[in-house]
Amino acid sequence: MHEGNHSINIEDTDVALLTFTMQGYSSTNDPWFETYPVEGLLDEGEDVVVVDVGGNVGHDILAFQKKHNLAPGRLVLQDRPEVIANTIVDSSIKAMAHDIMTPQPIKNARIYYLHIVLHDFPDSAACQILANLVPAMQRGKSKILVHEMVMWPQGNSSSATSSDILMMAMFNGTERSISQFRDLAERVGLKIAQVFRSPTTPQSILELELA
Repeated sequence: MHEGNHSINIEDTDVALLTFTMQGYSSTNDPWFETYPVEGLLDEGEDVVVVDVGGNVGHDILAFQKKHNLAPGRLVLQDRPEVIANTIVDSSIKAMAHDIMTPQPIKNARIYYLHIVLHDFPDSAACQILANLVPAMQRGKSKILVHEMVMWPQGNSSSATSSDILMMAMFNGTERSISQFRDLAERVGLKIAQVFRSPTTPQSILELELA
């Protein structure tokens, strides 16, 4: 399989399915950096700007880099080794094999970005994923962006409710309500600072910071 100029040799069916699913999400939803204000991230410092945690082969972080052209070393893509082996990113983005169930090795990044990651997991595992990021964060600077469908008390779209049923039936996952996300955050010493709702899709971005 080829995507652009990048040759991708995928042997694991599960990895291939996940890759195509993530590509579909990325192509049919607004880019996160058009919903979340990124201007303050684009200074000329040396800090890591974005760590795309569980970012698959790099659809989201590559789109961000093409938009803003940050210096090499300021963007990091993380996923399982077999996924990282098939990355589509270029040399301006550091691709790193990492298990999200273990402590985050990149310290003091501005943004730790999780796109449709937590909905794959029950609360206990979702808490563990978030808890592994907390020690890496710098108070007053680091944020976690959780980019997922959020179930609201009223007015949810049919695609959101259908996805919630599908996640429960097929993967023992869930599309969480805003109160459930708030509970997850509070359990691990975080708080929801702001919510950014996409004007055109059912996904929202929750900005989490140290409580």
